Amino acid sequence: MPKPWGEWGVIEDNAVGRRQFEAGMEQRKEQEMSKESGDWRQLRRGWCWGTKSFRENLLEQIGAKKGTQHHGEELGESDEQQAHRLVAEMLRKAGWKESELGRRLKGDVKKGRMAARLREETAVTWRWIAERLAMGHWRTAANAVRRARLARQK
Repeated sequence: MPKPWGEWGVIEDNAVGRRQFEAGMEQRKEQEMSKESGDWRQLRRGWCWGTKSFRENLLEQIGAKKGTQHHGEELGESDEQQAHRLVAEMLRKAGWKESELGRRLKGDVKKGRMAARLREETAVTWRWIAERLAMGHWRTAANAVRRARLARQK
């Protein structure tokens, strides 16, 4: 009689042989999974697989055409990327360098205007804005925006 599953040490095709075969397959699956887990961990936890430029290109496309199919992490990253671009543009218009944000007062009027624009044009949080514009606590950013809007109305 031929050995159908000889490589697994199974001699006969019966209940005992099938249990041996199942145990061998489970053992092999565990070995394969442990090998792959390192390779696949990044892919399973992230939403994008590719180079940094590829990822940025996708985020720009998502930001331009948000739809119901986009959700979660990729929308957050797209909003954040848009906010970073907006901050760079506002700094350039103000004639400031990045280091200027740290030197200015936390409640600076220009910072308040920048924060207001970020709130109007992006979906980033007050905490993100306060940290990015070096405004201290998020309430400081919110108060600066309120003051900037009041000054604009006068």
